[in-house]
Amino acid sequence: MKYSISVTPRSPIKHTSINLVEISIDRDDLDGFSEKRCVFTEEFPSSIERLLNFKVRTDDVWIVALPKCGIEFFSEMVWLIQNNFNFEKSLSSSNNVRAPHVELKALFNFANDSFAVADDLESPRILKTHLSVQFLPKEFFVKKPKVVFIYRDAAEAAIAYYHLCCAIGCYNGTKEDFIEFFMNNGGPYLPFWQHMASYDQYFSGSGNIFSVEYSRCKEKMSVEDSVKGLCKFLGKPVPNKTVLEKVKEHLQMYTDSDGLTTQDQDYRFPVELEKRFNDWCVLNGGKELDILKMKK
Repeated sequence: MKYSISVTPRSPIKHTSINLVEISIDRDDLDGFSEKRCVFTEEFPSSIERLLNFKVRTDDVWIVALPKCGIEFFSEMVWLIQNNFNFEKSLSSSNNVRAPHVELKALFNFANDSFAVADDLESPRILKTHLSVQFLPKEFFVKKPKVVFIYRDAAEAAIAYYHLCCAIGCYNGTKEDFIEFFMNNGGPYLPFWQHMASYDQYFSGSGNIFSVEYSRCKEKMSVEDSVKGLCKFLGKPVPNKTVLEKVKEHLQMYTDSDGLTTQDQDYRFPVELEKRFNDWCVLNGGKELDILKMKK
């Protein structure tokens, strides 16, 4: 595979402590692919070669979502399904050990080498990524692993991302300023809508992807329905009612950490920005993407 990248530093954004760049990539194995750009940290370009050459396996399951859009929740669900609902084993190590986040080393140059951790896992692996399609490893398009694609309401995603950035100490401004920052692609892995569109363009009509919504709205998200759908997608037997209830209980820790179950006012969307944010949503994602119609 041949590729070229261009890296453009982003103007400093108030209240943030990280330096961002916008990366645009052209690659000959994605000829005609229209989505090319994404925002990352300034450390990211130095690891692109290693990321693109990451070894993919045919029996991998890749869990894909933007930050705070359910990636931990669904990676844990998939791990349980793949491991015969071994709850005791799941509690013996963290989700990030059992289902590592492939590109974290590239994003922040952590001492812990996420590429090596993922390489060392026994098959079948469950791997997490926030990457848009155009930045996935070249073998991804040859080995064609299964993909679980998670999407979340844009307003919920923006608020959850705000809380994440505050928690890890890279943002210390107001919620209102952060939402402006979100709409202007001021954080790693944005733009929001282009991320979804990249998977829509590449996987539309594919049987190799399972699309699911992560939502505070209980009518939209049923753990039981998701488990049953994923079991079918992964070729695993559907568990009985007792196990399904235990799965719901087990996954509660992930919904709490994502603000999915809280009634805290701090997770409410600012009323004064509702119209502008809605207009932004209509402008950028007004057409229902094909991938959102593929819910199993």
